[in-house]
Amino acid sequence: MGEKTDYDILYREYLERRRIYQADDPKKALKESLEDMKLRLEAYGNGSIPDFEKKEILSAEELPHLGE
Repeated sequence: MGEKTDYDILYREYLERRRIYQADDPKKALKESLEDMKLRLEAYGNGSIPDFEKKEILSAEELPHLGE
């Protein structure tokens, strides 16, 4: 295995977004994904992590490209 390329990173992001979109409860899946992302960032030592829990999570109906 080598260094992750931009393609690898984008493909993983695509898979995660698709998982959230196809989940039975997309809002819950998105919150779990954000919490996981926050833990990963903390593990890499980034101290300036925004508080994801305080942000409002939009439902699929509120997102123009998903609610159509």
